[in-house]
Amino acid sequence: MFVLPHILNDAGRDVAVKVIDMKCSKKRESLKGEENALILLPPHQHITTLIDIVHMMDEHKALVILERANNGNLLGHINDPDIPLDCRTVLRMSAEIASALSFCHAHSLLHLDVKPQNILLDIDGSTKLSDFGTCKRISELGQLKNFSQVSLHTSLETVKILPEIMNSIYYIFSISSWKGQ
Repeated sequence: MFVLPHILNDAGRDVAVKVIDMKCSKKRESLKGEENALILLPPHQHITTLIDIVHMMDEHKALVILERANNGNLLGHINDPDIPLDCRTVLRMSAEIASALSFCHAHSLLHLDVKPQNILLDIDGSTKLSDFGTCKRISELGQLKNFSQVSLHTSLETVKILPEIMNSIYYIFSISSWKGQ
């Protein structure tokens, strides 16, 4: 992903651009996840806004244009000894991430790749869930033939919503927070 300072969104702010090589089948599947997010998710304060997807057919590429979060990702903050993550901050961030995931689920979308690298931080320190390349519509989850189609990082979100309980009115939401040593 790269930032193009000269490409601005409607609010006049810089955007980030993710380039997807459409020749690769895995990348095409990733674009489908990003398109699901664009179609299904209205704006949310703790989800990176997906502004547009531009298909460049002659170059077999797609550009995913996103809101830019200016303060890196959560993994960078966890690993930086100069950035204190006190209990109050960790709880706030956890609540923000839970809010974003709950919002996704309420709009029939599972992120399926929640990890510190996919949680961006804005300049004010608020979290933004990003990278919807592996996301699936809840209706698609029953179509998975095995769990090898789902990233290991997704176990908490996925294992709780197995196909045999998809029609149940209940599901379990889990989130874990940790501080790397």
